[in-house]
Amino acid sequence: MLCVAHSKVDERTKAILKKLGAKIRAARQAAGLSQQQLAEAISMDRENYAKIERASINVTIDTLVRIAHGIGVRLEVDFVAPPSRRSSGGE
Repeated sequence: MLCVAHSKVDERTKAILKKLGAKIRAARQAAGLSQQQLAEAISMDRENYAKIERASINVTIDTLVRIAHGIGVRLEVDFVAPPSRRSSGGE
């Protein structure tokens, strides 16, 4: 079952999806898997899987977990704080 969100995404989200797709592609290739092989391993249509790598669809966490498992990598989530904005008054 493919779980994707088909809502329109803003530019920041699109940029994140592009980075994510590139990381997924690199991990898949490093594992020596074709798109077809990975898609079959996670019970997904190859065309829909390819859309994830191309950032054409907004992927769900459930699907990300399945992809990571199929590649054999650990899925980690990292929230990075933006650089602090220090006032000239100092702290």
